[in-house]
Amino acid sequence: MTQHPILENLNPPQHEAVSHTEGPLMVLAGAGSGKTRVLTRRLAWIIHSLRVAPEEILAVTFTNKAAREMRERVQEMLGLEGASASHRFWIGTFHGMSARILRQFGDRLGYGRDFTILDTSDQERMFKRICDEKSFQDKYWTPKRLTHSIGRWKDDGIRPDDLTEEQIYKEWERNAISDIYNSYQLALRQANAMDFGDLLLNCLILWQQEPEIMAHFQNRFRYVLVDEYQDTNAIQYRWIQALAASHRNLCVVGDDDQSIYSWRGARVENILGFKDDFPDTKVIRLEQNYRSTSNILKAASGLIRHNSGRMEKTLWTEAADGDMVNLYTAEDAEDEARFIASEIDSLCPTGDYGSAAILVRTARQTRSLEEGLMRKAIPYQVVGGLRFLDRAEVRDALAYLRIVASDRDDVAFERIINTPKRGLGDTAIKNIRQMAAQEQVSLFEAARLAADNNVMRSGAARKGLRSLIELVDAAREMLAEKDPHKVLNYLIDKSGYKEYLHGLDNGDDKLENLDELHSALGRTESLTLFLEETALATDLQNEETDKSRVVISTLHAAKGLEFPWVFLTGMEEELMPHKLAITEGEAGLEEERRLAYVGITRAKQRLYITIARRRWFFNKPAYPIPSRFLKELPGEVIEDRGFKLRARRGASGSLAGMPGGGPSAAAARRGGKSPRFPCR
Repeated sequence: MTQHPILENLNPPQHEAVSHTEGPLMVLAGAGSGKTRVLTRRLAWIIHSLRVAPEEILAVTFTNKAAREMRERVQEMLGLEGASASHRFWIGTFHGMSARILRQFGDRLGYGRDFTILDTSDQERMFKRICDEKSFQDKYWTPKRLTHSIGRWKDDGIRPDDLTEEQIYKEWERNAISDIYNSYQLALRQANAMDFGDLLLNCLILWQQEPEIMAHFQNRFRYVLVDEYQDTNAIQYRWIQALAASHRNLCVVGDDDQSIYSWRGARVENILGFKDDFPDTKVIRLEQNYRSTSNILKAASGLIRHNSGRMEKTLWTEAADGDMVNLYTAEDAEDEARFIASEIDSLCPTGDYGSAAILVRTARQTRSLEEGLMRKAIPYQVVGGLRFLDRAEVRDALAYLRIVASDRDDVAFERIINTPKRGLGDTAIKNIRQMAAQEQVSLFEAARLAADNNVMRSGAARKGLRSLIELVDAAREMLAEKDPHKVLNYLIDKSGYKEYLHGLDNGDDKLENLDELHSALGRTESLTLFLEETALATDLQNEETDKSRVVISTLHAAKGLEFPWVFLTGMEEELMPHKLAITEGEAGLEEERRLAYVGITRAKQRLYITIARRRWFFNKPAYPIPSRFLKELPGEVIEDRGFKLRARRGASGSLAGMPGGGPSAAAARRGGKSPRFPCR
């Protein structure tokens, strides 16, 4: 019997995961097991076989890139081409889908449908202003700390009046921060803005206050699919549970062995406890790996097997054993870098350096590695550097566009009011803020009142304020008739910003970035949609990598990527596992083990693990011992590249200094007594 093309080329567990459509389903998808294929085929199969409309399925991912690729693949499989078909799909991130819901019903909570979404930088500026207004100064509770902590509280569903001793122990401190949190929420409402945490929390508040809206979406989404379920936090968990409570056709896909984001609120308990939430859950394990060699998978499985809080699964492959896992013991970080650079130079004779990746536990490890690559003239890129959207000139241009789109966007107005300089100093801005508070209007409207009533004493300030208001008004009229990228050109030119950039040493580079922003605007459907997409383009997105450059990445940023050759560096105690994780006990160690597992499973053909006998921290030497994780790797897949070096010095190989693995090289030189390693 001929199968439908949607079901072709699937292994038995994949086939079952795609075709099992009714009731709660958990797909445990090991690394490299074809998870994306299963998700897209399942979505397409439900639409095709059950005659379900695309609008009746909600598919949630963790990155916009993953959502876009899923939508494009499903459209291609079903022959649904064009933008009109694309808009029928509810495929996106938690934040993107929440924003879409709130665009429709946010007015029920007192927000305009054109609300602005603030990013981290915007939040910090708002907290700084609030702290200044309250004369609140604290070395610990900086605007950055407030942004992070309140974001985490929102992820846990905690509102200002919900703070307890668990969040802040001292009562006076708790009252002060609760007051700032309250003022922040009022300022957001005044600016018709939400931050990332608000998007999901406000959805839940909306559904609690308006049960008929909750019922509307429960009935609308007959099927719910969630990717990377192991990375969900408390508020995302409640959001999913609410939507799936009625029909219970909930499919979650994830891998508890790759849950590595607890520091930003992810709870591995969500996936481990899924069967408790839905006792009749069908569990399907995807264990066949299509990425790595057998030896790499043996190393990964041998390591992760030591975690007790996991759901049993064992990766396997039809591929050959492949190369052994290379373990190299370096004299120091510089020797480690020389070895890695030399190996990459040998592996990439034709210059295909993008096939190699160097993975680090912390960003501080990259300096010596970068220097080693530079000495060999090997091009590289550091994943996780300054994003395009975080560049000052791009943020300035976006702020101009935001105030054109919404005159209630106080954060955007504060950014552009004196950028470039137009004679509006701190006193002028303070006067505008006072007028906004008195008249209960936005800063932009207060500025208009100030200009109309000649409130500004300085002639330069009056002139600068009028020119800014006239610029924004003209751009707003222009937007009704012309494309957004033409409005951007007008704003950058007439505001004097282009001339200002020309005067900077690196002005040409900054202008090129604005050209790139201009090109992106030319491809958008509307300014509102573009601004929402840029606001939702979080740092969780995997960056596009240059195929001609070696990738240097932290382990956290490398999740979802794969490379033929991977160098896993610094496999040492207090680095991997990290010293902070060690203090957290077994839970911290298990997450660090999962992190090492993620690093190992990025490798397709060859894996290198490196350790160093000496490193420098804060200008002091440290003598790390090999990570306990090395002892957990099956010895039959390890090739000790440091053996000869150690043998000349009287030790017994790279594994000699490992906990339980015999005396270290340093101990051998000191007569067999282990040294006391300084704390980092």
